[in-house]
Amino acid sequence: MKSKNSDMPLNGWWDFLPKKAHKWVRLGRFDRPIGSWLLLLPCLWTLPLSNLKIDEVLYLSFIFFLGAFVMRSAGCVINDLWDKNIDKKITRTKNRPIASGEISIIKAFLFLAILLLFGLFCLSILNKETWIIALLSIPIIIIYPLAKRFTKWPQVFLGLAFSWGVPTAWVASGGSWNLGILF
Repeated sequence: MKSKNSDMPLNGWWDFLPKKAHKWVRLGRFDRPIGSWLLLLPCLWTLPLSNLKIDEVLYLSFIFFLGAFVMRSAGCVINDLWDKNIDKKITRTKNRPIASGEISIIKAFLFLAILLLFGLFCLSILNKETWIIALLSIPIIIIYPLAKRFTKWPQVFLGLAFSWGVPTAWVASGGSWNLGILF
């Protein structure tokens, strides 16, 4: 059930958590995991195409599972920080934790830092070539929130960001990603 005039569900799996934790669940959009699945699925589709054994595929799938949920949540925090003043003016988003003042900017940045450190930990487990591919995604991730303001097709950048899991998972599985000009 969603709250009236809002995009946030009122109840869900997080009900067993202390009430103080609910705002963090909402900030990281852990209450709506579809974006995390959209980030994860290209990785999961790519890993079985590699020459890895099933246990290695499962191991990498677990790392990508954790990384996708953490990094999508980090992206949501960044989006809410960018859009805090806009979100206040829109009925659907005015009750988001940063826009409503439920979570301060400083605490949101601390939460973001924790998410990014956890994402960095997941990345550090992977091979060094994967680090390069992951770093190449940063401009796309930064451009997406701005593309919403300056273009009529921000979903192109969102699609690129979500599909970046394909080269990332491929290189993590030991494959090479060669555009013929970069490497």
